[in-house]
Amino acid sequence: MGDKLHFYMDPGGNRLVSIGEYSNIEEYSQSLQSPIAAAGYMNYESIPLIEVDEKALKAHAESHKAAK
Repeated sequence: MGDKLHFYMDPGGNRLVSIGEYSNIEEYSQSLQSPIAAAGYMNYESIPLIEVDEKALKAHAESHKAAK
């Protein structure tokens, strides 16, 4: 599976939550073709994370402050 994989127990939800990091969509897609996923024992949600240029983010935030 991904480079980094973490497991958490969802309190009250009685389910195990995992967070993985994948280099590309093909690697992620391949991980979802596991026997567990194919058998229907796994629900998944994909949330892409991006790297943000901090200087650009600060400039964007400052431009919104100036507009107020």
